[in-house]
Formats: sequence, C-alpha cells, structure tokens
Amino acid sequence: MKDPRYSIFNAVTQLSGMARNSAMLKQMVDQNDVIQSQGGVGSFWKTKEEARSATNGVVEIVEIGKKDKLKDLATFKAGQIANPLVGKFTTKPIAQALENANNLTEGYFTAAVRGKEGASVAEKGASF
Repeated sequence: MKDPRYSIFNAVTQLSGMARNSAMLKQMVDQNDVIQSQGGVGSFWKTKEEARSATNGVVEIVEIGKKDKLKDLATFKAGQIANPLVGKFTTKPIAQALENANNLTEGYFTAAVRGKEGASVAEKGASF
C-alpha cells in the first residue's frame, strides 16, 4: 500500500463500526431489561417458556444463537465483539428484522463498514 492513510482510515472505520454495533446491542438489551422490570413485555427473554408466555403463544419463538445469521451482528473483519443477545429468545419477526437490518450493509459499502475479504476496487475506493 503506497498511501498509509488508506490503512489508517480502514482501521478507524472498522473500530467505529464495531463500537457502534456493540453500543446498539447493549442498548437493546438494557432497554429490554428496563421494560421488563417495569412489567412490560419486551422483545428478548431468557427462556423459550418466558417468550411463549409473553407473546401468548401466537408467534413463533426462536433462539438467538451462535449458528444463525444473527451471530453475524457481532462479526467484523477485524474480529468479533460480544453479542449480549446470544442465548436469548425472541419472536421470529424480530429476529428477521434484525437479520434484515444487518444485511443493509451488504454490497458496495460492506468493505467500508465491516471490512470484506476480496473487496472490489469500487468498494476499496468508497471506503478510502
């Protein structure tokens, strides 16, 4: 690399993305805990039974795990961040919404935000 600014900019961008994503995940869990402590339903539960009870069993419940697409919420080229949602249960529509929000970074700007192996010249240029 002839211009070291490219490497510096990419590193700062990746760190910023990781910090923002970590803060978002923590805020989601913290807000959910506040809502539930005040008697609200919330969106994430510790057990499948709690989730079924809170949703009156009318919606499919899924576990946020290490093997589903939601694990990628915490995956960056530079490494993994902690995902406090892993092991919790939520509704399938909420899980799909989180997956869709995560997929918004796919495509041309993935390299700029998450880092991407094999980024095209256009992606590298956009991230620079």
